[in-house]
Amino acid sequence: MKRLESMSDWDFIGQDVNENTHGFHLYPAKLNPHVARKLIKQYGKEASNIWDPFCGSGTTLVEGRLLGLNVYGNDINPTALQISLAKLANYDLKDVKELVSSIDNNLGSIPDLSLNKAIRISGFKKEKIMDWFTSQNVIEIASCMELINRLGKRNNSKDETLRFARMCLSDCIRSVSFQRSNEWKLYRVKDWRIGKNDESLYKPLIPLFRTRLCANLKAIEIYSMALENKENTTYHVSKNDCAKSVDSMRKAVKSGFDLVVTSPPYGDSPTTMAYEQFSWLPNVWLNLDRRPPGKLAKEMLGGIIAKKIDKIGYSPIDRAIEKMSARRKEGRSEKDHLKLTKEIQLKNLSFYRDYLKSIENIASMVNPEGYVCFILGNRISGGQEMRMDLFTDWAFKQNGFKKVGKTKKRNIPNTRMPKANPSGSTMNHEYIVVLRKNSD
Repeated sequence: MKRLESMSDWDFIGQDVNENTHGFHLYPAKLNPHVARKLIKQYGKEASNIWDPFCGSGTTLVEGRLLGLNVYGNDINPTALQISLAKLANYDLKDVKELVSSIDNNLGSIPDLSLNKAIRISGFKKEKIMDWFTSQNVIEIASCMELINRLGKRNNSKDETLRFARMCLSDCIRSVSFQRSNEWKLYRVKDWRIGKNDESLYKPLIPLFRTRLCANLKAIEIYSMALENKENTTYHVSKNDCAKSVDSMRKAVKSGFDLVVTSPPYGDSPTTMAYEQFSWLPNVWLNLDRRPPGKLAKEMLGGIIAKKIDKIGYSPIDRAIEKMSARRKEGRSEKDHLKLTKEIQLKNLSFYRDYLKSIENIASMVNPEGYVCFILGNRISGGQEMRMDLFTDWAFKQNGFKKVGKTKKRNIPNTRMPKANPSGSTMNHEYIVVLRKNSD
């Protein structure tokens, strides 16, 4: 398409995506740090600060600090916020090394807790936690959590240091659960019921935890060196739903923002749900959010489903929603088919309604002549391609912005999200839309 700028140098094939602290913790849909870095260098030359209103695990924020900017981030997922804070912190390396050394020296002889005490520590109900872990893994995770707390208190460790250790443990929790390793969402391995009863699916936690502690210690050492002479830059990360309000950001920043670099959810329910479902186990274990699955998802974009079909105001999206249809399935009645079709339509309407509100709120926080850079994916839903790139362009123009150059199209060499859509098609590209706020 003429409006698209295909640039192979935005693909960053073969480049390390885990440098500095970017490999600190697994998280779905991580933004490629090289994309964020290039956008900041290109459009943040005059900027003093940067904001990522959908910050996820903090990729944009880390890159912003390394380039000397004050960074601000929002997300609604508690695990994402903790990862971001752990990746961004100004560490007292001596303090971290002391705690890591203490933990390492005690891991080989940690006393086993009783299963009942371990379950109480976990925050799960007994019947629920045994659907996800072997008994021994429950005991090991709880014992490691207790060890961190005990040694942290003994060493008088700083809050940042304690967060470092807890997030190292958090990254190991999923690996020793019954959750499939190739899925972001809550799907268990085939024989989980067997492991539930006889411990055959037990996976040793201690070696994983020790390895993660060492790897992340090395990462923050590298990050601290890269941050040298930039330690005075500030970072602020908080829970916030941009579709509802940006008041927390108005309080956090004295003026508006010079630059926004972000990658919002792509707009289809199956992949948006992955954020919550991936984070559910660590959210409960670390007492970040102990609500059942589905509760956090209702706070995400489109989480509150509209009750009736309405218009967004952008005709290409409105027409696409109107044309949506559920896949035909043998044996499904016409009534059920129409019901499923309406559900798909309402979910998409809800997402774009909230996304539009988010853009309106984000736009209000950008300084005159400030830039917004959105990295987007165009999903297939109900048989229709949903052009988030075009919608984002339109929505910002409604709020006093003008397009900068052409939309950039990049290949996805390493898939950030599952490529498969519910329709069975795939997503192999991302689109970068850049706009600038009018001076008046």
